[in-house]
Amino acid sequence: MKKPSMKDVFSRKGLLSQRFPGFEHRPQQEALAERVMACLDSGGGGVLLAEAPTGTGKTHALLVPAVYWCLEDDRKILFLTSGIPLQEQIVKRDLPDLCSCLGVEDLSYGLIKGKANYLCRLRGKEISERELLAHLEPDLVLDLVAWMEKTETGDFSELALPPGHPVISALSAASEACRGNGCPFRESCFLRRVLQQAQEWNIIVANYHLFFSYSASTGRGFPVPCDAILCDEAHRLTEAARSAASLRATGEEWARVMDFAKARVFPRMDWVSDHDRQRLALLADEVKKESERLFHLWKKEVPAGRIFTDEAGPPDGPGPLQGLAGEILEAAGEPPEKNGADDRESAALLHQWRDSVADLSHRTAWCARVDRFPLWAYWWDGRGINSSPTFCGDLISDWFFAKPLEALVAVSATMAIGEDFSFWEQETGLQATERLVLDSPFDLDEQMSIWVVDLGLAVTDDGYDDLVARIAEQLCDDNDGSTLVLLSSLRLLRAVSERLRSKEHPYRVLEQGELPRSELLRLFRQDLSSVLVGSVSFREGIDVPGEGLTQVIIDRIPFPHPADPVLVTRKILEGPDMFFDIVLPRAKLLLKQAAGRLIRSKSDRGRVVILDGRVLSKRGWRITDALPGVKYRKVEVELGKKE
Repeated sequence: MKKPSMKDVFSRKGLLSQRFPGFEHRPQQEALAERVMACLDSGGGGVLLAEAPTGTGKTHALLVPAVYWCLEDDRKILFLTSGIPLQEQIVKRDLPDLCSCLGVEDLSYGLIKGKANYLCRLRGKEISERELLAHLEPDLVLDLVAWMEKTETGDFSELALPPGHPVISALSAASEACRGNGCPFRESCFLRRVLQQAQEWNIIVANYHLFFSYSASTGRGFPVPCDAILCDEAHRLTEAARSAASLRATGEEWARVMDFAKARVFPRMDWVSDHDRQRLALLADEVKKESERLFHLWKKEVPAGRIFTDEAGPPDGPGPLQGLAGEILEAAGEPPEKNGADDRESAALLHQWRDSVADLSHRTAWCARVDRFPLWAYWWDGRGINSSPTFCGDLISDWFFAKPLEALVAVSATMAIGEDFSFWEQETGLQATERLVLDSPFDLDEQMSIWVVDLGLAVTDDGYDDLVARIAEQLCDDNDGSTLVLLSSLRLLRAVSERLRSKEHPYRVLEQGELPRSELLRLFRQDLSSVLVGSVSFREGIDVPGEGLTQVIIDRIPFPHPADPVLVTRKILEGPDMFFDIVLPRAKLLLKQAAGRLIRSKSDRGRVVILDGRVLSKRGWRITDALPGVKYRKVEVELGKKE
């Protein structure tokens, strides 16, 4: 089919205006789509960075060029986002609607999720109803069993169970029961089927963590090749890469792996003698005992949060533990070549266990050696030993361009400070060939204002929590509710919630943690006068246009905790300029993200209240550069008599 211009699609008289219900022409969306299309067409590995404020319609501005570019020469695009909700929206709603409006019939697309989102057929056969009854009511167990028999996708989103539910953890393909290529259900494995189908898709939708996890763990990169990558929610890139690269080991893991071997692996090794199986069981006990000794020692002698350096590592090393792990692997050996189904399954169990021991031994040794400090941070968290890269730019760049790409496009509402992308480029290692900063489609100067309240107290001062709680209550009362309160710590979240619930108010108080996030957001949207009290994780994913959200309260400039191990190690790496080069720019972008929760449509009105006088008083920080160019007011909140 002939490829139209983006103006033909997005203009006031374009295809979407004629055929897409509720379409609203936005010049910013049209401009973004044109630049994305140009970047894809130019080829040569170009990198386009674009900041598109809330309301631009950036997802459609990415998808429409992707659709036409893929169809032009049967190309493949990997479309990455941060969260599953947006990915499911793209596959179930956005792409079908766009293809219908654009008259596209032969575009193939789909969603790849991580292993934990799919049913493991083997585990589904092995698990007993008694195990399921420990977590579900009897009628729900029957429904679950029926679903396991008839599902065609194995995707747990088909069930009315919240993410992280114990039943999902027990049944998922990410569980320790996974046998890999030796599984008797390999040919009908849901995850394997999705990956096979994805080889034929034009647009593959996935999330950053999955993409980076494949890159970090396999060394071969993402299992589905592509010609270009489009990144929505690109402000989450660095966080996802660091999470995928980080390593952790615990004593509980060692115990679990050895117990699994004694219960499930060694009894199936019928090619060895009873004497040798008994010896393996004794070795497993020795490994377990040594791991308990080592991790108990660390727990006893190392305070939680202690950061290790190349001059001050853990008080004892994992050498003896590694030695025992090597000894048990050598004693277990490799399975013989046999063709029976039971033999193949037994061999697969042994291979799976050997891989688990080798991986755990590697993680324990890596975290305890502390030999890449300060390029990597190392610390003890009270239960486990950890390591994480302090800077991810080299990793991200290498992972994205492990194979040549024709183009990479990264888009978010919060990437630039003013019109400067240098901080984002530095942290991701992605050097742009093109940059674009779009203005807001809303009249922000008319629709919102920013209030700054100077508390006169530092976060560490006595009475800080109580003062924040009292001011938040007064602001919520003055606004008749309809407020999102964003707080920097769970301690402060509890203090504010308790204050708001200590007496009757004409609005409902919703607190993060009391219900699943999706249910909290549903209630917040439904009850227009309600107040939602949340932590930093609620800075994004909140979309409540209209009268349900007319005030956002932010307790302070979101600087990271000063004892954060990655931050402390990065300071050693970067030196005294780190605050202005890294900490301050990151805080500005997070504050910009939080403030962006307020105005979601042209009819919205309201205010953002920041309980931190430094926004205006620390002129050298230039905090307002990252916030909307609207009216600022330095205000004092009159509090009622303290109870």
